Amino acid sequence: MKRRKWSSMVLAASSAPIRLEVLKLLSSSGPLSYTEIMMSLQLNPVRDAGKFVYHLRNLMDAGLISLDRKTKKYGITELGGMMVKLARDVDEYVESKGGRLLVRTSRLTIEEFDRGKIVNSLVTEAGAPVGIAQEIAGEVEEKLIKLKTKYLTSPLIREFVNAVLIEKGFEEYRHRLTRLGMPLHDVARLFEDRPALTVTELERRTAHSVLKEYVLLNGVPRRVADAHLSGLIHINGLSEWTLKPDEVFHDLTVFLRRGLPPLDAPTSFGDAVALIEKLCFLTGLEVSRGVVLDSLNVYLAPFVESQDRRVLVEAFKAFLRSPGLGGYGRTLTLSLEASLPSYLKDVEAVGPGGRKEGTYQDYVEEAQTVTECLVEAVREISLKRMPTHVQVLFKMRNGVGERLAEKSLMELASKYALPYFAVCDVEEEVGFTPDGLMIGVDRVKDDLKGYLRSGNLGTVHVNIPRLHYESKGREERFFSLMESSVKAAVEALKSKRNALVKALKGRMLPLLSGEKDPYFSLEDAACVVSFVGLNEVVEARTEKPLHVAEGARYASHMVQFMGKLIKELEVSEELRIKLAQRSCEEGSERLAHVDLEKYGKDALRAEPSSPPYYTDIPLIPLSRKISLSQRVEAEASTQKNLDGGGLAVIPLRRVSVEALCGFNGQVLKAGCKAYTYTMEISHCHRCGFVSEGFLHTCPSCGAEHPIHLGRASAILQPTHMWPESRLRSSVNWVYHEL
Repeated sequence: MKRRKWSSMVLAASSAPIRLEVLKLLSSSGPLSYTEIMMSLQLNPVRDAGKFVYHLRNLMDAGLISLDRKTKKYGITELGGMMVKLARDVDEYVESKGGRLLVRTSRLTIEEFDRGKIVNSLVTEAGAPVGIAQEIAGEVEEKLIKLKTKYLTSPLIREFVNAVLIEKGFEEYRHRLTRLGMPLHDVARLFEDRPALTVTELERRTAHSVLKEYVLLNGVPRRVADAHLSGLIHINGLSEWTLKPDEVFHDLTVFLRRGLPPLDAPTSFGDAVALIEKLCFLTGLEVSRGVVLDSLNVYLAPFVESQDRRVLVEAFKAFLRSPGLGGYGRTLTLSLEASLPSYLKDVEAVGPGGRKEGTYQDYVEEAQTVTECLVEAVREISLKRMPTHVQVLFKMRNGVGERLAEKSLMELASKYALPYFAVCDVEEEVGFTPDGLMIGVDRVKDDLKGYLRSGNLGTVHVNIPRLHYESKGREERFFSLMESSVKAAVEALKSKRNALVKALKGRMLPLLSGEKDPYFSLEDAACVVSFVGLNEVVEARTEKPLHVAEGARYASHMVQFMGKLIKELEVSEELRIKLAQRSCEEGSERLAHVDLEKYGKDALRAEPSSPPYYTDIPLIPLSRKISLSQRVEAEASTQKNLDGGGLAVIPLRRVSVEALCGFNGQVLKAGCKAYTYTMEISHCHRCGFVSEGFLHTCPSCGAEHPIHLGRASAILQPTHMWPESRLRSSVNWVYHEL
């Protein structure tokens, strides 16, 4: 067909008003069926059918729309899109010549400016009285007319409305009218970084940006939001604050007894591990920080029966290889018991098919077999790729089980730095997370609070260096500011509890909400207040490091003050609150940056990296040249004052299994409640060879650029995942030989 004839045909096909409406509809709504188009255009299926078919045929013959034969839906073509744009440009030109304001809307239409829509928005969204809304709308219209801009957009009009609200002192209305979203520049930067980001990560970051804004504007009280933004506190996991709890401690007997739809109660060890894998995946969608499988070896013991150990190892290897475990900052903790705790001895054991199989005291040897097989599976997996997405935590009770720790677990620690260790009494009912958070069975007021089928709602970190800067050396002022900061943290936690009440009732968290009764107990859940920069403040206020007596005493004084205050707030606010030293990689860097901007480089007391950061875990920076015994004793001393616990990270190099077994006894004697060992590790991506130190080539096969792993804070992970501040400062870290 000749070009002139084709263009005439296209213009003729789009000239009829109803055909142009069809094109605009498909442009804004996407592919639609014949019936959907007729309904959207409010046509009569009986009276208008013949004419409508004629119009569709014209549009198809001209190449403006196309029909998908499979879905039976019509969609606009590229040529059709060009005609829609041309029509809108013509409309805009004609309207603008008439002196009227035009608005490009989010619905892909151009409409004449209507002051009434501003009034309606102020009344319904901001809650403003009609009189004030009309006054604001009139002033906005005057300003827009003076602009003489070619066209307006809805976001631009909203910006003008907010500006007028601020001018007139209506801050509360402006707050409610705030629009959420990332600036265009920030989104563009993410697309530019796309080679380094997966599509899922890009989507996650943009979504989390909107959710963070929502929480600060509507999810927490204004005072709390201001405290977070100003750097007084840091709300951990801000984007999911009103949606999910931080951590869940599972009671595996619930699922081993009744199954997890569509899986029935497991009938073998392999079935049980497969069920737990699915449970971990589903829970990972409903928590923001981590999942803990407490006493895993005890609960799996009745499923061992007479199965070959190799079967158990292979089942665990399949579990550890699962891509659905961990990810995006969430941890999965496999918590193992060195010896059977007294509170489980007489508990009815759940066996194959959900049947009762005696008590757990009948399966002590099987529980140890499960531990040994899991450790063997971790070791074999590590020969190819270290399972850093799963954390293995070993609970020792009054030194019982040390023999096992000296064997297989110490081998994992000396070569791979994988296991975590926790210490408790044989009768103590308590669970741990990898970064040392400790939640047990406590009496709060008159109620006994557990931790299984519950966990931690959320964590807020107090910026202790900020209190030091603001107090200007005045001790009374320092502790007064500490009190207000802790209260702001508790207020944030209370708002999260209120939000999660709604989330569970509304079944936004299907697994945790349960089918009939809630699985996750909000009444038992803990809320955590933590801190950053304790070491920096001790050094600033006493001129002594934290590991010497004077510094340790002052640190103890600060921590005890916070602990006493939290106990008082626990009663008045009716919350279960724990004071803990927790990892806060994002917050420690953010808070230091905010303080640097506010107080300047000379006043800042932080780790001297670029960018700077405040210490969290380990308590004493690894750059400090102190002995291992001093480091362990300082960590243990602080942990004794924290009812929510903490984690001692012990840096080692060139360590043998025998030497580590001997040193482990010293750590236990010092009184550390939770600890782990760390070292610099290179792991070859080609042959799986693991060697100590950050090497450029694999000593075994010669492959270049092996994966470097270590602990920037609490979790072992590749160095490319470390915060920039920790990566830069790590060149000065000191590792010790035993």
